[in-house]
Amino acid sequence: MTFEELSKKYSNFFSPKCQITLNTQDLVQKYEANPLAVTVEKTSNSLDKFFFTLSDPQLTLINGEILNPGTKVQIKMGYANSLESLTTGEIKLTKTSFQSNQAPNIEVSGENQTLQTLSTSSNLVFQPVAILQYGKSLLNFNSEITAENQALETSPKEPLLARQSLKKLLNVRCSGVCVGLPEIKPGVVLALTGLGSKFSLSYVVEKSVHRLGSSGYITVFDARTC
Repeated sequence: MTFEELSKKYSNFFSPKCQITLNTQDLVQKYEANPLAVTVEKTSNSLDKFFFTLSDPQLTLINGEILNPGTKVQIKMGYANSLESLTTGEIKLTKTSFQSNQAPNIEVSGENQTLQTLSTSSNLVFQPVAILQYGKSLLNFNSEITAENQALETSPKEPLLARQSLKKLLNVRCSGVCVGLPEIKPGVVLALTGLGSKFSLSYVVEKSVHRLGSSGYITVFDARTC
C-alpha cells in the first residue's frame, strides 16, 4: 500500500490507539485502566513477546486476579477506529511497583504460543505491504552491507581452479523506524524509497517492534534485501 492509502486507512495517523483484551474482556471498558505504554515484539523463528504498563491508583487490578500469569491476552494497535490484531498469548510475569508520590504501577509481560517462521525466498510474496518514503513515513534508516561467496556453475571439463571460482554477493541488512503500522510483521516485504539508488530497495522484514506510549505509535523493524 502507498503512504496515501495507509494514511486514508488510518485517519491520517491521528489518534493512535491500542486495545488489550484479557480473557475476552476489554481492559479499558471492564477495568477502566488505560495502559501507559504497550510494546509487541515479533521476530521470525521466535515467539511473539508483549509488554504493557498500567497505573492502578485504586488497586483494583493489583488486588484482583485478572493480571495473574496464565491470563489470555489479545493486543490490537492502530488509529481511531481502525485497529489490527498484533498478537495473542498469555501473561507470563506480572510486576507491581509502589513508589512515593505516584500511583502504583503494574508491568505485565507475556508471549504467544505460535512460532513465527520466516518464509523462504522460494515462497515469499514480494508484493510490498507498505511503501515507505524516507523523511515522510520512514523516520530513521540504518544499513550494513556484507559479502558472501557463491560458487559459479562451470563445466567439469574446465581446470579445477576455474571450477572453484567464486562470485561475491552483496547482502544489505537494515533497521528502520517508521510511523506505527500493524501490517509490518516478519515475512512481509517493505518497499523503501528516498534513500538513493543503493538503498531504495525491497526488504523482507525479520523483526518488528510496535511501541505505543505518550509520544505516539511507532514501528521499529529489522530487514534484509529480497
